[in-house]
Amino acid sequence: MNHRSLRRPLAALLLALLAGSCGGGNVPTRGDPTMFFSGQPVNAPGVHLRTGLDTSGYFLQLLVVAEGLEGAYAVEYDLHYPDELLTFAGGEESIFFSETGRFDTRMTLAETSPGVLHVEHTRLGDVGPVRDAFDSIPMQILEWNAHTNGTGSFTWSGNRVFDEDGNELPGVTWGTASLTVQGRE
Repeated sequence: MNHRSLRRPLAALLLALLAGSCGGGNVPTRGDPTMFFSGQPVNAPGVHLRTGLDTSGYFLQLLVVAEGLEGAYAVEYDLHYPDELLTFAGGEESIFFSETGRFDTRMTLAETSPGVLHVEHTRLGDVGPVRDAFDSIPMQILEWNAHTNGTGSFTWSGNRVFDEDGNELPGVTWGTASLTVQGRE
């Protein structure tokens, strides 16, 4: 992993640490036009969305954030997003499963239908699960471009977190979110 590939995950971690446990909040992003994103905070163990450092103008960067997922080895989910407002632009892993490059991982992203992004992300090999899972650690960085004004929501389905034996971790909560795009001509 080179210096350039560490920049975004480290920026995501810095954002998560600076933001604390505020859950994203109703935060206007930089630039004109304006996007208002509001993420539902969750208690550990849980997963929620938070805006990333690169969000500006018509570009939305979201961090999929783990809250105390002690024992996690893999995650799978479908993220439903407002495709009437957004076009998926791409994504990459952050530091949660790889521990900043210490462990090999595999992540797949696929738009399975309009407005549905399927994500699978796992550690590889006999490395054990995540230990000492601190709160507010980004798992993935997902990016969209806004193409029209309006309001929409982000919801989850098929969402599961697994331990190293393939058993689903119990009691994981998943926070929803909403987005309003204004000023798009």
